[in-house]
Amino acid sequence: MAKYIVTRTSLWNGEKPVEEATPVMVHFYEEVTRFSDQQYRERVRERMEVTWEKEDGSFGGYEKELSEAWLCEIPSLEAFVDKYGRIVLFPPENKEGYYEVEIYDQHRD
Repeated sequence: MAKYIVTRTSLWNGEKPVEEATPVMVHFYEEVTRFSDQQYRERVRERMEVTWEKEDGSFGGYEKELSEAWLCEIPSLEAFVDKYGRIVLFPPENKEGYYEVEIYDQHRD
């Protein structure tokens, strides 16, 4: 059974997105586009330690402080969609390697 971070487009204040979710602390990453070496140094390297970079150097990032997230064991994404409706699946943006499932229950910009 895979574990996913679960969010909802209709919730903005950290409310529990589904009954099965449990709160966890996660190390999220912040991605920074490398517009130029100078901008990159000003925005990232001089303020904090860069924890990852793409091979071509076009992106880099740093680890943010621990943040609370909602984790849910999902045995089947198909069953989850049948129960909660349309979802968006995001690749891991956290040190722990959890994918994020966003329940798309409201329009977002």
